[in-house]
Amino acid sequence: MRRSCLRGGRRCIGWAISALRGLGGTPDELLGDGAMLALFLPALRADFELNDTYEPLPGGRLTCPITAFAGRGDPETSRAEISGWRAVTTGAFGLREFGGGHFYLIDQQHELLAVIREQLAADAAARADAAARWRLLSDQTGARR
Repeated sequence: MRRSCLRGGRRCIGWAISALRGLGGTPDELLGDGAMLALFLPALRADFELNDTYEPLPGGRLTCPITAFAGRGDPETSRAEISGWRAVTTGAFGLREFGGGHFYLIDQQHELLAVIREQLAADAAARADAAARWRLLSDQTGARR
């Protein structure tokens, strides 16, 4: 049903409402407002299409660290699926799960932002340390010439 709804149709509106209710996080007032549904249904279809049809580009893997975030109760994904991001990088990989479902980031906003800040600060510190070691090594090898 999901793939056929990507192309539109009246029966898809009912399916989209049901899917959104199942995910939680969308107020019933919004789901009951036909005009609002008409506004955001194209974006919802695009989101589902992107999720259903995404294929990574061929080529090398990233070298940067990746931290994947997920809601423990998200019915749309699994821990194994999220862990698949590990294959995208040769760098470090981390998986952080939060309480909640698909829209965990609404209820867990402060915790999520704290983790992002921690990750960015750790990455910045590691880069600064690597740059300092590089300068020291360059200075040492330059002095020997």
